[in-house]
Amino acid sequence: MKICFFIASKGFGGAEKVVVDLANELSSRIKVFALIPKGCLYEDRLCENVKILHYTQRSRYNPLMLIEIYNILKRLKPDLVHTHSSKATEIYSYIKRFLNIPYVATKHNNRKGKIFNKANSVIAVSREVEKSINNDNTFLIYNGIKPKDIQSKTKKEGVFKIVAIGRLDKIKGFDRLIREVAKLKFEYILEIVGSGEELDNLKILSESLKLENRVWFVGFKDEIDELMSSADLVVVSSQSEGFSLVLLESLFYANVAISTPVGIANEIFSEKLLVRDENFSKKITEVYEDYEVFLEEFLKIKSKKGSFLLDRCADMHLKVYEKVLKPKKRVGIMRFSALGDIALSVPVVKTLKNYDIYYITSAIGNELLEGEFNNIIVLKDKSLVSMVKLIAKIRELKLDMLFDLQCNDRSKFITSFLDCKIYNNKKIETKKNVFFEIVKQANLENRVFMDFKPKERSYIVLNCGSSQKWISKRLPKHKWREFSEVLYERFGLPFVLTGEKRERDYIEEIASELAGEVKVLAGETSIGELKKVLKGAFLTVSTDSAAMHISASFGTPTIGIFGPTNWIQSAPYGEWSSVLYDEVYFSEHRPLKKNSTIVDNYFENIDIEKGLEKIEKFIG
Repeated sequence: MKICFFIASKGFGGAEKVVVDLANELSSRIKVFALIPKGCLYEDRLCENVKILHYTQRSRYNPLMLIEIYNILKRLKPDLVHTHSSKATEIYSYIKRFLNIPYVATKHNNRKGKIFNKANSVIAVSREVEKSINNDNTFLIYNGIKPKDIQSKTKKEGVFKIVAIGRLDKIKGFDRLIREVAKLKFEYILEIVGSGEELDNLKILSESLKLENRVWFVGFKDEIDELMSSADLVVVSSQSEGFSLVLLESLFYANVAISTPVGIANEIFSEKLLVRDENFSKKITEVYEDYEVFLEEFLKIKSKKGSFLLDRCADMHLKVYEKVLKPKKRVGIMRFSALGDIALSVPVVKTLKNYDIYYITSAIGNELLEGEFNNIIVLKDKSLVSMVKLIAKIRELKLDMLFDLQCNDRSKFITSFLDCKIYNNKKIETKKNVFFEIVKQANLENRVFMDFKPKERSYIVLNCGSSQKWISKRLPKHKWREFSEVLYERFGLPFVLTGEKRERDYIEEIASELAGEVKVLAGETSIGELKKVLKGAFLTVSTDSAAMHISASFGTPTIGIFGPTNWIQSAPYGEWSSVLYDEVYFSEHRPLKKNSTIVDNYFENIDIEKGLEKIEKFIG
């Protein structure tokens, strides 16, 4: 494997050190090249196994630099380019249009960087950074170091020594740290380690507070392990960090460390070790007065350092490279209607994480799926012109396979012009969700599971309506009243009634007879707004498949009420969902052979308590 690291900064800070360490570690396993600007401050830190390629740094939009980098990469022909930070990633995004070389980009901070949303694949160095990226191909890999053995302190000795390390930049918060230590009432020394443009300003601040003998500026140092281990306390005062190499090094070398809630501090530090509201003087005083307690607290945090070793970090990068170099299969999912069936497909499609998914749907399907998938292709209308345009667009994608979940004349017409493998439900006989069976039929790798997160006790959605065609699915009004009495007595939550505009009168009649507080939203929500309502619900009870399946796909406990339609094939997704049907009317516990629009006594013996029992552990 031949990898080219590309970084566009000249200075040497935390991100550059991470890149150098990773390149050096990987160079013993694979061929590593480093494309770096002439005159950068970290070239001599790269080991001899890393082959260095220079370019002349100019503006990221300068065509001369773009041509120079293009020619270097064209001659080198690496298997993959690994860009670091936004500038290098943006530069390569221009060049890639003329080079057939895949790339992966690492985002080292949580600041804005829209270019990462468009990258082939992205590596985030912390969960905080991961949240700032909107890209399905994002991998979380923590930075790592190769630690030295250092003896830890067991108690504080002499004058209390505080160490703060980092580039002397406003974002590192050294100015507020200096103002805070000025408030301390005990003997201390603060060593600020690093260089940068804020040095003079920080010295002036220190002098104005008469701290010349207490705050020492020692410049840039390589001996971080010794500096940290000799200190009683390491402080990270940054306003923002994507990862924070200083925090990582503190896990291995510091005796006690405290930090603002930035970078990995949010993920690994306990609340006791976090400094909120910029109140450093109070926290440092707590550490000074109760040092043994903080030593013990930080020792617990140190147990997590195994996740931040350099060899583990390198292993994970190699796995990402292999995934990127082995292109994902392109899978199309086609479903135009109905909303319930589209919603039912969502959890299944989301399990296909090892594939590039393209969802082909209608305008109303797009409304439902917006925000769920990146690649949505919309059939504008049912006209022949629109279908021809859709066929051309799908052919351009060069799909490996397509699941025709619609399986009607229109979808068959479309698939007849495609040259990929087509799967549909025509030959599937199943008593379970047909979408799961189609995925199995194609032998795709999937993980049909979705984590459940307990819901807040907000409100209960009753989706009472159904279209004019399916009046047969409507419960008698007294059953809704019966359900509401049971639910209100148990949970004491307000009810939100949803449905279509044309069902409003019917739903308002039901609302007038329900127990508890009631709000009618029928006809007042777009599909996007309905999604938010169902996502925020504590529980959903629905006779209509659209609301039922949207609710369940968001992990909201859902009870589906069935009568003239098949509850086996159309059961809502997840262990947190259940189905109810009249077990007296359907005494053989089998649905009708064919869905029926005929009104009948399907619901009289349904007991809502039974549905609640089935999902007891999810609703408490």
